[in-house]
Amino acid sequence: MNTPNSILEQRHPIPDGTVLDEIYCTVGKKLTVVEVQQLEAALVADEWDLKSRLKLLGYYFNLQDRLPEAGERQKHVLWMIHHRPDDYVCSSQTIMFSPKLKTFYAETKLAWEAAIKANPNNAAVIGNAGCSLAVLAPAIAREYLAKAVKLDPDNYNFSLRLQGLQTGE
Repeated sequence: MNTPNSILEQRHPIPDGTVLDEIYCTVGKKLTVVEVQQLEAALVADEWDLKSRLKLLGYYFNLQDRLPEAGERQKHVLWMIHHRPDDYVCSSQTIMFSPKLKTFYAETKLAWEAAIKANPNNAAVIGNAGCSLAVLAPAIAREYLAKAVKLDPDNYNFSLRLQGLQTGE
């Protein structure tokens, strides 16, 4: 039987860095412990298995305030920043941090700084950094989002996020 999530996954069979990749994160929120173990094993075999990684990010997002799950989530967040900083998922709540996870802020900020240094004119990378850091560092997020909007004024996502930070929403 096809569930709504499996149908969506069939229609978007390959993660491509767009908003549609959120499908995999949504699917991940409903994983069982056994499925999580299988996906983690799949990543050991192939770290570029983006479907598995996105599903795991969705799974760990639901548990982000608990340790050791927060550490597992951080591992996948950092992988995305290091290897796919321009992916839409990096601008989503799946990558954003709860204020309870301040222990991971420094390494996340450093990872974003390195990604921006490597991609100084890439609006997606800079904007994603702003979105990711918005909860714990709103001033830095505003700076990054303003630069991203300047580089890509038609990006509605970044413009909306910047406006929300400026109005305090």
